Amino acid sequence: MSKCHEIQYLIMSEKSLFKPHEKDNARTATVKLQTELQNWCAAFTSYLCSQKSYIKSLHEWSRHSLPSSYFEEGERSKKGENSEKGENTEKGNKCTRLLGDWLACLEKLEDKEVSKAMGEFDKELKRLREEQNKEQERKKKVDKLNEDILEETLKSTKKKNEKKNKKKEEELNGLKKRLENEKKAYKTSKTNTQKIVTNVIQERFALIFKSLAEFTTKASQDYAEVARKHNTEIAS
Repeated sequence: MSKCHEIQYLIMSEKSLFKPHEKDNARTATVKLQTELQNWCAAFTSYLCSQKSYIKSLHEWSRHSLPSSYFEEGERSKKGENSEKGENTEKGNKCTRLLGDWLACLEKLEDKEVSKAMGEFDKELKRLREEQNKEQERKKKVDKLNEDILEETLKSTKKKNEKKNKKKEEELNGLKKRLENEKKAYKTSKTNTQKIVTNVIQERFALIFKSLAEFTTKASQDYAEVARKHNTEIAS
């Protein structure tokens, strides 16, 4: 899995990968991504807890169920066990030690970096949603002002009274000024959204895969060390 996560990290690190779009479903896609991220984080935590719980149960079972697994070799000799029973007991001891080392390995595994990376990504998705909402509101204001200006323009062309026309012209100019300000605000919000998507979001997403690659590499190394240790015992 570590190799897979490394490849995912390299892909997500490609700066040209994410291209913001202005479709109406962009906010819906962000909400869905955030929900899937939270499910992913919960599944990762649940997986680790279930692994520890499973190995801990096996370890306890082996300590209390395999032949005399608590007794040291000297104590077994004093009790006059025959060679066959002693061999079974030694096998039980090896199984218990293996499970104990496996459990210790799981307990030492650090998953903080993975959880941290997912948490940071979740924060940025929340920030993106807020900026997308701002952008959407700005766009609505721009569209509404465009409609109002068009409506007032059509009305003013039908009026013959110059005084009224002058007043309407002033109102129309006021609407146009507001429109220019809202367009600038909309453009700023749009730029902020694009920056969050192309820079922060992609970077944070990539860091999740990087942390997962490091986590799985460490886990694989630790598991291999436990296996090597016990294979050496069996061989001897």
